[in-house]
Amino acid sequence: MKTAMVLMMAVMVFVGLSAAAFGEEIRTLNISESDWPPYNFLAKPGAPKGIIKEIFEMCVPPSEYRLKFEFYPVKRMFTYLEEGKIDMNVLSYKKRTRILSGLWKRTDVRQRIPSGHACRKKYSDQHASGF
Repeated sequence: MKTAMVLMMAVMVFVGLSAAAFGEEIRTLNISESDWPPYNFLAKPGAPKGIIKEIFEMCVPPSEYRLKFEFYPVKRMFTYLEEGKIDMNVLSYKKRTRILSGLWKRTDVRQRIPSGHACRKKYSDQHASGF
């Protein structure tokens, strides 16, 4: 009985040790996006997320970061990057799209995520059937 009480107390302590318990804010990761199907779709009613957003959501811990995707025109996006108003961008160019399209067709998705990357196992487990 005493062991069970100690074990229960230990579990309660570990569960209570979260960012919210210490009053820390969840930081926002501001990401500029573009309409780049099938990798990324702008937020339109009924539109799918796209693989880029899915990978971000799997790799970024929700307890530490809130993802905020927004579209900006290219000139404003570069200005905001320089000013630190956005943290990163997801942008496509015709040449890059051609290269990536060829890569996505030739390789398995598990090969595209680095082997030591934290989200590789999560992604592989969720998409075991492949594309």
